[in-house]
Amino acid sequence: MLDRLIADKPAHFGEPKPLSLYLTKIARLGGYLARTKDPPPGNIVTWRGLSRLTDITLGAAIGAELVGNESLTGRLRSIAAMWTLISKTSGASRTDKATHRPDWRH
Repeated sequence: MLDRLIADKPAHFGEPKPLSLYLTKIARLGGYLARTKDPPPGNIVTWRGLSRLTDITLGAAIGAELVGNESLTGRLRSIAAMWTLISKTSGASRTDKATHRPDWRH
C-alpha cells in the first residue's frame, strides 16, 4: 500500500528496499518533508503517518466491500486489525486532557 501511495526515488527502483525507506514513507504521510538536511522523523510525525495509513487502509477496505472484491477486502481488514491492535497496545493512544494531543510521558 505504501509503495502505491508514495513513489520511490529513482535510485530505489529495482533494488531491495530497506526498513528505513518505509519508515520515511510513513513519516511523509504524517507531514515529514524528507528534505536532504532534515533530521530524522520523530515520534509524533510517525504516529500521525500511522494514523493516516490506518484511515487509508480502512477506506480501501470499505471501498473494496462496496465493489465486491472479497479477496482484497480480507487482506485489508487484516492489515487494519493489525494497526488497530498496535494503536491500542502502545502508550501513544493516550492523550493529554488539556491539549487533546498524544501524551508521550506514560
